Amino acid sequence: MKGRAARILALSLLPLAMGCGHEDRSAWSGKLFSFRLRDPALREASGIACSSLREGWFWMHNDSGDRARLFAVDAHGRMGGEVRLQGVLALDWEDCALEPALRKAGRPHLWVGDIGNNLGLPILKALYRIVEPDPAGLAGKAFEIPKREIQVFRCRFPRGRRDCECLMVHPLTGRPYLVPALDGPSPGLFMWPGKIEPGGKVRVLEKAAVLQVPLSTPEGRRIRGGDFGPGGKWFVLRSLTHVLVYPFPGSPRASSRVKAWRWNPGEKRSGSAGKGKRAGSSAFP
Repeated sequence: MKGRAARILALSLLPLAMGCGHEDRSAWSGKLFSFRLRDPALREASGIACSSLREGWFWMHNDSGDRARLFAVDAHGRMGGEVRLQGVLALDWEDCALEPALRKAGRPHLWVGDIGNNLGLPILKALYRIVEPDPAGLAGKAFEIPKREIQVFRCRFPRGRRDCECLMVHPLTGRPYLVPALDGPSPGLFMWPGKIEPGGKVRVLEKAAVLQVPLSTPEGRRIRGGDFGPGGKWFVLRSLTHVLVYPFPGSPRASSRVKAWRWNPGEKRSGSAGKGKRAGSSAFP
């Protein structure tokens, strides 16, 4: 669960805006986006992804307690409309991620992760995948996506309940990866196993790597978001206090090449629209 996000910062010094490039699926926009959210509908912003169709547009959603919907937000923090997912629950939406078009004639997709652990109840996690609409074409209106056009992927972590706030999608394979929010001093990078196909079968996520977090505090180890870099060669995670950069693919052994940068300790934090996400973003009050 996360506080109300009032300001979204896309970082230029760690250019995580991979999905913001439009000529090349691995290109970065290299731009800094900083804006204040202006619409009260985004009362508890939790996930953010950069649009692959329109530079300077972002997809965002609320944490638990809202309907199953995504908001299109421009680079000035203005609402451009919303996309509603019919027949879908929103128990504890924590993150969303962009899947760029994997082939020349392909279309980009958005993934949404109902992956949180509010009240310690959900063991099963649900990932929803839709074709990305044009955010600028919503014209301030609500667009309904019928249930038949929503792919549902059900999964769970090995060995019981885990809170998770980080969903990433590899830009070359389209494979989803999750990192639990609290998983001890060495959290795991978990991936969807085998063939990536929707359906009713619950899949057990597979640990792809053990991740060293060279930080001693619980705040430093609590992972709030992340994303892949260009070509999927590395990925970035964000904790409550630091940005962590890892090589990819990881090995089953902990990586010794992790790099960490601390957020400005003078800044007060609340919320987590926290993707390293192709917007390279984090939420601050």
